[in-house]
Amino acid sequence: MHPFNIRTSYKAIEGPKWAPYPQAQRMEPGRPRSTRLQGDMDAADAVDGLRKCRLCQQPGHDRRTCPTRQ
Repeated sequence: MHPFNIRTSYKAIEGPKWAPYPQAQRMEPGRPRSTRLQGDMDAADAVDGLRKCRLCQQPGHDRRTCPTRQ
């Protein structure tokens, strides 16, 4: 078995050289999206994640915007 000589085995590529589009590699502003796949257990966490006021225990607002706090 003979070693494979890379430099002499391939012909030179004809045509324009390829360069990546530099703006396609930019990061989007904001927090990066998670690449983790969501499972059945994650759906249960979303239901329990509703905002609830700590002062009046009512859902839909938090302590800062509580209507009973004057």
